[in-house]
Amino acid sequence: MHQFSNIELLTREATSNDPWGPKTSQLMAIADASDNPVQRNEIIHQLWKRVNDSEKNWRHVYKALLVWEHLIKSGHEQIVVECRMNIKVFDLLREFTALDIQTGTDHGTKVRKVAAEIVHLVRDQDYYEQERRKAQELANKFRAGTFSSNDQPYLDYDIGNYEAMSKSRASSRSATVSTYKIPTNQYEEDSQLELALKLSKLEAEKEQEMRKNDAEREEAMRRLEEKAIADSLKEHEEQTRGASLLPDFDPWADSNQGQQSGSGALHLNGWTNAPPSYNEVTTDQPSTDPWATTSALKNPIMDLFNSPQPVSSNYPVPPQSHGYPMPMVPPLRPLPNTANNPFATIPSTTS
Repeated sequence: MHQFSNIELLTREATSNDPWGPKTSQLMAIADASDNPVQRNEIIHQLWKRVNDSEKNWRHVYKALLVWEHLIKSGHEQIVVECRMNIKVFDLLREFTALDIQTGTDHGTKVRKVAAEIVHLVRDQDYYEQERRKAQELANKFRAGTFSSNDQPYLDYDIGNYEAMSKSRASSRSATVSTYKIPTNQYEEDSQLELALKLSKLEAEKEQEMRKNDAEREEAMRRLEEKAIADSLKEHEEQTRGASLLPDFDPWADSNQGQQSGSGALHLNGWTNAPPSYNEVTTDQPSTDPWATTSALKNPIMDLFNSPQPVSSNYPVPPQSHGYPMPMVPPLRPLPNTANNPFATIPSTTS
């Protein structure tokens, strides 16, 4: 089993998976130890192990980047040389993602933000020198115990909600500037840590409530859209049903179709109510045989001139066409019997 040195243990503790950030005292101790070449190599070795951890242990990656940033600003100058040699690692970490499936939170946002700051420090020499001067002044104030809450970039890191803590600190600075009291014992340090955790919990509950409200708003919008679609479909069905109930008018249909069918649809015939004289065959007259004899008829057939005398039954009944009698053909005279005299004269049929 590998025995870690004191500086290795301190570095691992500052970059642990605990839900709070590295303490200011830890960061300053690690920065001071980076002046020693042996301890500097041990610190760098532990930090690279933390940075290369998986997304599941995103706090290892995030807190290791915080230590890297502090060492670039306050540690030995060889630290920035190490970072320049491995700049590609920090470039890749600017695309780091760690999505929490249960809450939908992407913890990779914090990692990407610190990685981008490190890349800026390493590539921009002027910015690097400016930040080192600020860090040196801050370290001097911290050791003298004369700095205010405006000068605390690494105090009481809240890993659960670092950005929310930064916003709350910015708002408090605009109201008043109070002297920060350095914890002198374990009780004061634990009290400050407990306060930071409570603030983190409140911010987390607020974010959860906001996400809940957003989910309810999306659900309400989805229901409104579904209702609008259902109403549109219902209106379309009613219009289609109303069109199917309109009468199916056919002017050339049979007169018997003028009545209502079993399906409920009314079929109209334009000639249904026409007078009987317009129909070829009237339904109120008896069905007769135009070539039958008068004995077979119920009513005698009248002649063309409406004679009161019935037409002789010796003549065939003239056919009727379209309700009007045909012209009467003159009766034919009976032919004489010429069976015994073949030379007999046949009388003329017309006289």
